[in-house]
Amino acid sequence: MLSLKKYLKWLLIALVLYTIGVFSLESWLDKRISDNPAYEKSDMVVYRYFTDTDIAGVPKISERYYFEYHIGDGYAPMNEIIFSDASDLAPLRDYLKKLGYEKEIKRFGDSEVWKKPAGKSDTFYLWHIKDRNEVRLSKVFTHIF
Repeated sequence: MLSLKKYLKWLLIALVLYTIGVFSLESWLDKRISDNPAYEKSDMVVYRYFTDTDIAGVPKISERYYFEYHIGDGYAPMNEIIFSDASDLAPLRDYLKKLGYEKEIKRFGDSEVWKKPAGKSDTFYLWHIKDRNEVRLSKVFTHIF
């Protein structure tokens, strides 16, 4: 039977190794996303770590899509899904309404701006880039995880 002293020693070793592992993984993920913000669902570790639940739940309006995450060096972090060969914005608008967001009258460039009516909330930007046949839905976070 392990004495209390040996037990605490092994517990301390386990905690140190766990902390080193978590720190190493987070450092690698941050470097990976800084070097290349684009990723696909098949990049399981990157997908699970960086994809916001609202972005993950977006209706897939095309078979061809990928994600991007921008850490936000001096600005709010952003997660987005980019669809190729897509033009139908209706399912995305319906999804945002279902989440409680409302389309604002003001626009940001060519994008639609979506916010929740009460209080401070994250902001969605919906883009349709016609010359590339591309649709982007971006979520800009007002909070940091």
